[in-house]
Amino acid sequence: GDEPAAALVFKTIADPYVGKINYIKVEQGDFAGEKQYANITNDSNERVGQLFTLQGKEQIKLPSLSYGDIGAVAKLSNTTTNDTLAAPGVTEQLTKIDFPEPTLAIAIQPKTKLDEDKLGNALTRILDEDPTLRLENNTETRQTLLTVMGETHSEIIIEKLKNKFGVEVLTIETKIPYRETIRGSATGVDAKHKK
Repeated sequence: GDEPAAALVFKTIADPYVGKINYIKVEQGDFAGEKQYANITNDSNERVGQLFTLQGKEQIKLPSLSYGDIGAVAKLSNTTTNDTLAAPGVTEQLTKIDFPEPTLAIAIQPKTKLDEDKLGNALTRILDEDPTLRLENNTETRQTLLTVMGETHSEIIIEKLKNKFGVEVLTIETKIPYRETIRGSATGVDAKHKK
C-alpha cells in the first residue's frame, strides 16, 4: 500500500563502538534510510541515517525496509524502546510491547573509586537496553537499587557491567528505610486493667 511509513523500536542496545543502536520493526509502509521521521511517542524529530541489519559483527546496509521487516538504525538522539517513528501523516502511536514488571530489588555498590566513576554511565546504557530493569538511587539509605526479574537476571546485569563496560560491582544487603507507621486506627478497643 501507499501508507505512510511507521516503525516500532522494539529493542535498544548500547554498542561500545557504534554507540546506541535501535532495532525497528516496520508496521506499515516503506521505511527508508537517510530521511527525517517524527518520533510520535515523545513528539520530537529524528534524522534517521543508514538502515542496516547485523550479521554477527558485520553491518549490512539496507536502503529501506518494507512492512514486517526488521532492521537497525544507529545514533538516534532521543529515541528509545517502544517509541514509534513515522512519516508525516501518521498520528497514532503503534502498540507498545508489554514488558513484565521487575520484582527483585538488589543493592549494588562499586568495587573501587574507578568503578564508581564509571558506574553511572554504564547503568544508563544498560537501562537503555533493558526495559525490564528499574534503577533507583535511594537517598535515605544511600544505596543504588536495581530491580530485576530475578536471580539470573541480576547475574546477567552484573556480568554485563563487568565485561561490556569494565565496571565491577558488589551486591550488598538491601537496607530498609525504617519509618514509624501507624497501621489502622484503634476504635472500639476495650482496655480492661486487671489488678
